[in-house]
Amino acid sequence: MNFTPRSILSATLVSAILALAIGCNDGHKGRAPEPGSPTAGTNLAPPALTCSKAPIALGANESLLSIVGTNDIHGAIEPKVSLDGKTTTGGLAFWAGAVKSIRVGVSKRYGAKGGVLVLDGGDQFQGSLLSNYSEGALMFSLMGDVGYDAMVPGNHDYDFGPEGWLVDQVPAGQTGDPRGVIKKLANSASFPLLSSNAYLKASLKTLDGKQATVESQGCTSTDVVDWSKAERPEFLKSYILKEIAGVRVAIIGLDNPITPTVTTPANVSDLCFRTAADEYLDVRKSLEGKADVFVLVIHDGDINNEKNLTNLLEKLQAARPDAVDAIIGGHTHVVNNINRNGVYAIQSGAYGDKFGRIDLVVDTATKKVIREKTRVAAGAVIYQNSCDSQIDSFCEKSVPTRITYECEPIVESASALDKIATGKKDIAPLVGRNLGFADAPITKSATNESALVDLMTDAYRHATGVDLALINTGGVRQDIKAGPFTYEMWYAISPFNNHAVILGPMKVDTLVKILGRSARTCGKSGAVLGSGIRVTYERGDCKTPDADGNDANSRVVTITMDDHGIDGEMLYDARDPAHVKTSDRTLTVATLDFLQAGGSGFVEFKDVPMIKDAGIFRELVADELAKNPGKLPSVIDGRFKNLNLAN
Repeated sequence: MNFTPRSILSATLVSAILALAIGCNDGHKGRAPEPGSPTAGTNLAPPALTCSKAPIALGANESLLSIVGTNDIHGAIEPKVSLDGKTTTGGLAFWAGAVKSIRVGVSKRYGAKGGVLVLDGGDQFQGSLLSNYSEGALMFSLMGDVGYDAMVPGNHDYDFGPEGWLVDQVPAGQTGDPRGVIKKLANSASFPLLSSNAYLKASLKTLDGKQATVESQGCTSTDVVDWSKAERPEFLKSYILKEIAGVRVAIIGLDNPITPTVTTPANVSDLCFRTAADEYLDVRKSLEGKADVFVLVIHDGDINNEKNLTNLLEKLQAARPDAVDAIIGGHTHVVNNINRNGVYAIQSGAYGDKFGRIDLVVDTATKKVIREKTRVAAGAVIYQNSCDSQIDSFCEKSVPTRITYECEPIVESASALDKIATGKKDIAPLVGRNLGFADAPITKSATNESALVDLMTDAYRHATGVDLALINTGGVRQDIKAGPFTYEMWYAISPFNNHAVILGPMKVDTLVKILGRSARTCGKSGAVLGSGIRVTYERGDCKTPDADGNDANSRVVTITMDDHGIDGEMLYDARDPAHVKTSDRTLTVATLDFLQAGGSGFVEFKDVPMIKDAGIFRELVADELAKNPGKLPSVIDGRFKNLNLAN
């Protein structure tokens, strides 16, 4: 946003006069000074917090709508501390204080002409033991302390399934509610869960009242569906309407249409998730005349060559220029700041250490957003003792260890701190279980062989005694840091309650199809990699991916059994594409029930018979590592090799 010299000078003078007249609250009223502080042992007041940040200059008929957005927090309840101990970021207790500072500051600086809306783009939990032990209850309670106005569920919010922290779906042959946890959370939350495009399949009828046949992803159908009769799950709202600073605001929520393939399939088998643009435009039309500003919060985003969020914004604007005024996205864990015709769609990374903000100035006479006055930050780091350069317009470091947002000091939420302390006591018996030691970091990769997936699948294969163990790299969420490796760290790596399942017999040609999909991935979906085999493949440059986001020119070249780190029996040989050789051997395979159900598009697993369920994968591997918690390998052994890179 452009500031005029006059508006900056006026605002600065006002701030200075207010500071002289009433002083600044440093957030420690009633508390004793910390030992070693400048005021310890004296009667001197703590140093005043200065504020030189000018507010946005508003005209007589203008109001400020400040939209604060997060996404993909994934259970990051506690702050992150850098290895040198000098930088602390995130943490929900601090974030609650930061949001309070924004709300209070906007109220003081703009009065009735300013207001704040706080939204989240999905996947609030599934990432830490502290978050998951209470099945998201602690997380949602803390987000209530933050003061969120609304959020979308995100695909991983369906992962918990029925109640029970070590149960992710209703066991075969038993009865139960496959969405018991998310319903319970929605009923107890202080904010609504928005998902306009999640529909009960049974409610979708044709124009003549017959049951429509629809696909889970996109709600696509060869029938003409009567959407006026369609029903959504009762715990979700399609939208909410709020009046903020004299402006009527509609907040519309959308889940990711691919949710059925990226969550536990059994928990959403009776649902379908309609295509985003079609759904949004229908809801937008139904709200005509009921709102002035339209905000979309969606669990989808851009990544690499896949431009889902950009394409959605362009489709909406092509349908009607006034379709949407701001978008908070998510899902892809990256930072995006997309601008189309003055309308912004933003994403702010993942894991709770960043946020975004879109400040809209609205003409209250015409009820239109003044696009040239919009101010945007995307992926601003939530530093606890400094300011990200993106938010210098409202963040200030006033004294060496204190910062302000909107001229208000940030003070951690006492309520949130108490809840976190209680939650940590609950998990204390589990936290420190010794699983090994890492001399160096052990890293993951979404598309290529990694030392971490090698470690995990080796332990999995040894624990089950199968020919090979295969897991999806997308389910591996964190790296291992150098030092002691504990159960709490392992939980952050594998936070899902996926079951270990033993399948067989698997034919080699089925294995080739699975690994071929892995070889073609360009990042839209992860790979399936494992232990017990050695694979060579050729991958293209991914500059022209196909409709599924994969490189169609990539292929598997060879597959051999792994004979103690070297090539063993040849299972597949396509070095001469004209004379491909495929073994008739069959294999027993340990994998995850998520993949067995066709998760992440690996439908080939569905055709392989199941031999047995071996319990929760995470717990099985933890038990295996705990048998001999020694030094953990931190380098790859070349079992999944891209020949194009090798040459």
